[in-house]
Amino acid sequence: MFPVFRVDRKCAIAPEQLGSKSKFWFQDGTRHMLFKAEERGTGEDWAEKITECLCGLLGVPHVNYSACRTL
Repeated sequence: MFPVFRVDRKCAIAPEQLGSKSKFWFQDGTRHMLFKAEERGTGEDWAEKITECLCGLLGVPHVNYSACRTL
């Protein structure tokens, strides 16, 4: 099972305007990170996580969705 991280909207430092989904930038230590929530229950968030794992197995460059820690 994959860990679930909670990010408080109060941590937002800037909104992200690109795309159709609600998302915002926040700071985790010295890193700026993008929070993108899937709120419609479509499973799209899990599809991105599974794709990350497959890319890692295949050696394809990809986004690391596990790079953040709980705030």
